[in-house]
Amino acid sequence: MAYAYVPHPYLRDPLLYVTGLLPHVTDNDLARALEHCVPFRPTIPRDTGAPTLSGTIEFKTMEKAEKALATLQARQMPCSPPAYLVLSPYPPSSDATLPPPQAQPRIVKQLPPDYSDAQVYDIFRPFGPLASVRMQQGTENAIVEFWNEEDAARAEEQMHCAEVGERNISVQLYQPRRGGAEFSPSAPPFVPSGHFHAGLSSPPRQQAPFMPGPGQQVQLAPPTGPGSTSHSGLIDPCNLFIKNLDADIDSNGLFSHFRHYGHIVSARVMRDDRGNSRGFGFVSYQTPDQAARAMAAMNNSHIGTKNIVVRLHEPKQLRQEKLAARYSGGPPGNGHPRSSSGATSPTLSDDGNFSSYNGWSSPGRQAPISLAEQTRKVSGGAPVGQERTRRSSGSYYHAALAGTLNLPMRYEELAALSTVVRREVISGELTRRLRDMRPPIPQADIEATVDSMANLPIQEVLDFFDSPTLLAARARGEDIEIEVPSAPSRGTSADSRGLVNNPATASAPEHPSTPASISTPPRTSSPSGSLSAAVTQRLSPPQNVAPAASERDRMAAAVGTLESDPTNAQLIVDLLLTLTKAERAKILFSRDVLRNKVEEARLVLDTVNATEDEPAPPPPVTPAKKKTSAVLDESPQTPALSSRGPSAVASPEAATPPPANVAKNLANLSAKEILARARSSGLPDPDPSIVRESDVFFDGLTSRDIHKQKQMVGEKLFKIVKAFDSRAAPKVTISLLDSEDLRALVHLMNEYPSVLREKVTIVAAQINQAKK
Repeated sequence: MAYAYVPHPYLRDPLLYVTGLLPHVTDNDLARALEHCVPFRPTIPRDTGAPTLSGTIEFKTMEKAEKALATLQARQMPCSPPAYLVLSPYPPSSDATLPPPQAQPRIVKQLPPDYSDAQVYDIFRPFGPLASVRMQQGTENAIVEFWNEEDAARAEEQMHCAEVGERNISVQLYQPRRGGAEFSPSAPPFVPSGHFHAGLSSPPRQQAPFMPGPGQQVQLAPPTGPGSTSHSGLIDPCNLFIKNLDADIDSNGLFSHFRHYGHIVSARVMRDDRGNSRGFGFVSYQTPDQAARAMAAMNNSHIGTKNIVVRLHEPKQLRQEKLAARYSGGPPGNGHPRSSSGATSPTLSDDGNFSSYNGWSSPGRQAPISLAEQTRKVSGGAPVGQERTRRSSGSYYHAALAGTLNLPMRYEELAALSTVVRREVISGELTRRLRDMRPPIPQADIEATVDSMANLPIQEVLDFFDSPTLLAARARGEDIEIEVPSAPSRGTSADSRGLVNNPATASAPEHPSTPASISTPPRTSSPSGSLSAAVTQRLSPPQNVAPAASERDRMAAAVGTLESDPTNAQLIVDLLLTLTKAERAKILFSRDVLRNKVEEARLVLDTVNATEDEPAPPPPVTPAKKKTSAVLDESPQTPALSSRGPSAVASPEAATPPPANVAKNLANLSAKEILARARSSGLPDPDPSIVRESDVFFDGLTSRDIHKQKQMVGEKLFKIVKAFDSRAAPKVTISLLDSEDLRALVHLMNEYPSVLREKVTIVAAQINQAKK
């Protein structure tokens, strides 16, 4: 079955940015690595004197660029010494990075021998855009990651047991390998028996190269320059190791000193069992270039009472904690398919819990208790948890609580933080805002509210920040009148899986080899109903259950931040919900888009109010009717029959209007198509003077932005739609302005009002159907 081509969700141009390229990699090496993506044009300045190179690779087509990103990102190139190719659709100067895919990885087995990543990509790309395709070393298996779960499920269904190269392949969900019972976390390190003499040893056997997991930027250490002394032979170009820290420097202080050099994902000061600083920490950036700038500027700088040492983090491939986590009895990483991939072992840091490779909790650990309770117990000296004392200073929480955290409460800022840091920041900020409210809120209600809201999606938390009234009502358990759809939504918003609940979104000291990522914009479901009745919804502190947040609720909350009049806000929400699904998603994601759309809706409402004050034109003599008469009178289709013929008053009757079914059939087409088929469908030719008048009117709008064009056309269109006695005139007007070509729409309403009437009827019926 052939599927429509779905474009890449993040790649917009056939251009990829290269960062962290070692100087010894030549253009010929790139040509060998990109042999399946030719032709391409590399532009990499090599005379900068920097330890690593950056540049661009321009491809001939989008398909080739997308293939390179999925099959070659963070892959080893055929050169000596080995080097890795780091590709991104975003320039190094941008803070944006690719988010993790929404789909679970699939494993493809029984592939033909010597199959390459590019060949596997060609098999699965027809089902949807791919985030990663990688053949497993030494096997006939491949790991395939789609961006969307729907595409992955369709590919699994269609390709499972399909014949590929005289073999029947198997496609199924990838399950991480689990260790057997013979492995024990407490077992001593393995030491080979027998004597070993370095001088008499045989040459080392060729080992499989280290392959970083999905989303990692671990590289082989360069022969010279920063990271060349790495004992493991690996470096993480996004993560810095800082030592010789003053004992008074906490994680928030470390964050403040390093944030000027780029977008920080996490900054952590490591602590012992008593919560005292161990004198070192980690700072993770989103891109290697940001980390390089910070290292160059901050190394040997004076912070507190000491000069710090800054260098690239050296991930270790084998550590006892990693083996213990991998071969323990419980499922590693909460069963997440990516939890077994990682270049570093779990460590203890300010979050106070073991963290697995990509931020997922280590097996056998209980869920963390609330941050406020952790901080309270630490300050009182009591042990936290049943197993050990929390190693933390809670510096991010305390800084947010005191209002001294130098971090704007914006979506992009919070999304870039690691899960642990983000939870601390949100918890501290919520606690501070709730404590400052008047009348005071009981401490128990504050803690319950913070615990329940700290795990909400970021956008929902920001909505509460923007509306102190809703935040106070949630904390006090008050009843709030909220307009909700009369029917349940047809789908659940993917935003309910928000970043706070997605630990694998950014790099952190617990898993410093994982790069940063920014969550994709929240998806919204199309509205399944319209405003029917006001219902009371309880906003009490839930017991670990997030409140239902339908699209209408979120739209109403967003509009409420810009419109203080409840009646107008309700009408604006109704208008916005008539837009397309993509437009509604942009409104909920971008505050700028929201502001522009609210302004457009206000203009429509102002036009409605102004028109209602004017006397409605008599239906028989509307301007549209006059133009129709002029067209019919002067049309070449209706010449005078004879000097004895009917009077001019009877002339329109002689020119019989087109059959009703012709207007109805044309009304189902777009305005552009109606104009193209009007003459062949039997409609009379319009008056040339009216055609010129329409062109002159719209030509005067071409120098203005689209917002102003819609406003001017909408004013004229609304009066005509309202003259048709349409009770849904505002919604029909908005729908036509957003779905039709504006110039064609002007011609349609001036020259073919009978077709426009039928089109208005169809659009109004669609709007009414959406309410049911």
